[in-house]
Amino acid sequence: MRRRGIVTAIVLCGTLLLAASAPAHFRLDDAGGLWREIPWPFPMDEWGEGRAFRCEGGGCGRSLQLYLRTKIGFCVCGVGVADDADLDRLSDFDFMGKDSGKDLGKASPRQRGGGHEAVAAAFKGRARVYDLDPAQPSRAALAVALNSNCDAVVATALVDGGAADRAEVETLRFLAGPVAQPWLRHKLGL
Repeated sequence: MRRRGIVTAIVLCGTLLLAASAPAHFRLDDAGGLWREIPWPFPMDEWGEGRAFRCEGGGCGRSLQLYLRTKIGFCVCGVGVADDADLDRLSDFDFMGKDSGKDLGKASPRQRGGGHEAVAAAFKGRARVYDLDPAQPSRAALAVALNSNCDAVVATALVDGGAADRAEVETLRFLAGPVAQPWLRHKLGL
């Protein structure tokens, strides 16, 4: 009888672990796309691993891939992400391009001076749309850098070029939502 209880406990633990590691599917609201967490595809660097998500349908267009991570001590305290130069410096394009087979390091701003203020919950910073390849305007990237005191939250969204504006709305909603906020607050020690 005791052996049966141990086997049952092991099977139950295994089932719970599988359920916990399975990607969650969720919607932020009825109008939004279907989000799910995907594995972090990049090697670790000095800022550590982040979290990756894919959104399909709704305001996300065909597909939006969102890569999110924190950079502790990377902002000028009291100023935060003040201008497009700060946003360019904080973006992860160079990092993401090294092992992805995509040359994201050559991303160029879609509009000069086109960055603007961005807000997600208590975090403030800047956002800007970038073209990944001028010869293929169907792919774009959105860089968002927000700060909390001296720490940065960096989000990179890869989107269909025509859906970049809507992708920004979805990305900021996601960053302010119930999945990203607890993780960000934990990572930033808030």
